[in-house]
Formats: sequence, C-alpha cells, structure tokens
Amino acid sequence: GAPQWGAAFTPIFKEPVFWEAQGAPALALAVFALVQARRKKARDLLAKQLAEWRREQNGLMAVLRKSDTPPAEFYDAAGRFIQIAAARVSGRAPESIGPGEAIAALPEDEETRAAVQAIFDAQGELRYAGVTSGRGGVSDARRQEVLQTLRKFQDASE
Repeated sequence: GAPQWGAAFTPIFKEPVFWEAQGAPALALAVFALVQARRKKARDLLAKQLAEWRREQNGLMAVLRKSDTPPAEFYDAAGRFIQIAAARVSGRAPESIGPGEAIAALPEDEETRAAVQAIFDAQGELRYAGVTSGRGGVSDARRQEVLQTLRKFQDASE
C-alpha cells in the first residue's frame, strides 16, 4: 500500500537533537550576559575609585592653596597629589607609585619632570629631617610654582 504520510511523523520539539540545538544559543546568551555584568561591575568600581581619587585631589589642593600650611604638610600633599594623578593613568594604587614612576608617567617635558622631582626632593628632605611642622608656610612664589607644576602634571596625565 501507499505510505501513510503522517503516521511516522514525530514533532521536531520531541526530538532530543532539537533541544540540544536550543541549548547552545541559550548557554551562549547566559555566558554573554554574565560577562557583560562583570564588565559593568568593573567599570562601576573603576568609576567609583576615580571619583574617590578626584575628591582626595580636591582636598589636597585646598591644603596646598592655604598660605599657612607647614612645609612638610605642603610637600606631603603635593607628593600625594602627583601619586594620585599617576595612579589615574596607570590604574595602580597611589601608594605603590614612587617618584620615578610618577615622573615616568609624564610626557617628554623635561621642565615639568624636573619640577616634579624637586617636589619629591623637598618632601624627602623635610620627611627625613624629622620636620613635622614649622612656623609659617611655603613662600607664595614657591607655592605658585608647585601649583603650576601640579596643574601641568595633572593635565599631562589626563
């Protein structure tokens, strides 16, 4: 006789191969969603860290602008400001960035490099001389030089 057309027909959704084929795209979608969620979390953490560093730099700038800031505190704030600016470029913790690495983060501007080195030198001299506070602050001329150097450094690192 004539073959019965629909007698042996099994719907495709009842075949195991159909469900296996559906599983691959579903798994790929799940992996994609997980990867995107992790990337977003990493971006959010980075944005939070950058905002925190920006706030700290603003606070340091307030200390640096005060005329009665003791020299040791002034140069500590200037050094920390530079470390944070270099950290924003490198993505490393500011505490892990030394003077040489901070200077290396600059473009090939020898004048700014020398000025940044002078800030770290002054910081080191005051720190190792055991000077924690002093009468008066840094001269207005020197303060302006340091602030200009910090602005150049920050502009170069952005």
